[in-house]
Amino acid sequence: MTMDDDVTSTWAGERPRLLGLAYRLTGSRADAEDLVQEAFGRLAVADGVDQPAAWLTTVTTRLAIDHLRLARVQREVYVGPWLPEPVEEGFADPADDLELAESVSMALLRVMEAMTPVERAAFVLHDVFGYPHQEVADMLGRSHAAIRQAAARGRRRIKDQGPPFEPDRTRRQEVAERFLAAARGDDLDALMAVLSPDVVFRSDGGGVVHAARKELVGARRVSAFLLALAAGRPDGTAELTWVNASPALRVSAGGAVISVMALQVGPDGRIVEINAVLNPAKLGGVT
Repeated sequence: MTMDDDVTSTWAGERPRLLGLAYRLTGSRADAEDLVQEAFGRLAVADGVDQPAAWLTTVTTRLAIDHLRLARVQREVYVGPWLPEPVEEGFADPADDLELAESVSMALLRVMEAMTPVERAAFVLHDVFGYPHQEVADMLGRSHAAIRQAAARGRRRIKDQGPPFEPDRTRRQEVAERFLAAARGDDLDALMAVLSPDVVFRSDGGGVVHAARKELVGARRVSAFLLALAAGRPDGTAELTWVNASPALRVSAGGAVISVMALQVGPDGRIVEINAVLNPAKLGGVT
């Protein structure tokens, strides 16, 4: 088997896992694909790689950390809230594993944005993908103690800031169906009933399209805002879909997707977060 054959075989076997890793580290489908492509490009010209899967994991993670350091600067001047790029199921691992599913949710990825790049890498590699602390330390060129502490800090952020998560997929689907029915029926009371009293609504337009530039909090305020949005787009159509292992509304107008609203359902059967992505540059992963 030639080197090209080895790389092609490794590409087929490792690319899905690496995309799942890179997406969790960056929150961007496009960036994840670019980073994994670059990692494989480096493998193609590298000499003496005995364990390509481990080598690719290390390179992809280090590339993602460098990317995050640049992205933190760029996001300081981003217009309005920054949200991860929504992806349909199948891009970053199937959603049949509860831990993997939760780790790719829009709500959790948003919390990860508050982590340092090393904290995020340590948390994702150890807590999500199950790599031992020492192996993560070797990948990142850090001490075992430093990585253990970084992962623990990331874990605390998730515990302190992560919204509650309803594990039952069928129940989440039912809640999303009630939400859509209330919105379609212009029913304020029904919409408020399906939202948590402290529900948070965020919208990411990136300064490209009109979107709320601050978070909206509270069931009545969010409900009134959503119904006003629907009334302002009589040509729009909404349908249920799943993105980032969560139910979502995909809104289309003029034959194109104009927004995706990911719904975070809490254990009490009410929606605790709505993360709406309107920035056209982020809608390529949702058809």
